[in-house]
Amino acid sequence: MPRNAPADLVADLSALVPRADAGARVWRHPALALRLYGPAAAHALAATEGRNRVLDVGCGYGSVALELARGGRVVTALDPSADACSVARRTLAGVQAAVLHAAFDTDELRPGSFDAVRFGRSLHHVSDVGAAAERAAMLLAPGGIVIVDEFCAERIDRPTARWIASLSASLRAAGVEIGTDLADADTIFAHWAGRRERLGLATGPEMWRALEARFVLREPEWYPYLWQFVAREVADGARADLVARQVEDAEAALIAAETIPGVAFRTTGTVR
Repeated sequence: MPRNAPADLVADLSALVPRADAGARVWRHPALALRLYGPAAAHALAATEGRNRVLDVGCGYGSVALELARGGRVVTALDPSADACSVARRTLAGVQAAVLHAAFDTDELRPGSFDAVRFGRSLHHVSDVGAAAERAAMLLAPGGIVIVDEFCAERIDRPTARWIASLSASLRAAGVEIGTDLADADTIFAHWAGRRERLGLATGPEMWRALEARFVLREPEWYPYLWQFVAREVADGARADLVARQVEDAEAALIAAETIPGVAFRTTGTVR
């Protein structure tokens, strides 16, 4: 979930600039933000072809919502974070989009008023995913779809943590300056286990069961996601982009070989 954005950030993927004040986050290097959010936007645009009214649940800084609006969709960008909404309003200035600072259960959303409801790595933060799936179905007009782009923190298992730590060690050995938080597999595993418990994050199976009860879902597409946690630690922009490409390719190969599980997936579904 977005936090601590630079005060003047505009999250337009076509006009990003290096931001040293963004800290160890993808926004510090334009190439990383584009690599993370570009495919998400492309997936959302393809899924909403021929559909007009789109609700982006957990819109964050508005990057995907902006691309949807540029693609001719009428977008409502929803987020419970006031800081995220502040950035999203700057990002979406000048396009046909409304930013709503509210939780998903707000009564400001009318039944049947959207042709697509998109969860952009936001459903796993919802305490009652069953109620969220039910509400998404209620908000959709006939023929509407749900678009899901989600993260499953519980799939960061010990083999995955060891792979991340090994990558970190290799980069440091090659002279790449990288944070020490990624140096130890036990620390990485404990971090994500603690985060799941502290924030009450929904698991992949919990989200899938809730969605499947109300939607006919396409098979999930598991995609590389962990690369960002390594690449964003690299201070030099050109090196960070190189690290991102290499780590993303390696992660994709390991997922395909079932050596490590994918931790992020995309799917779409129609109301049952």
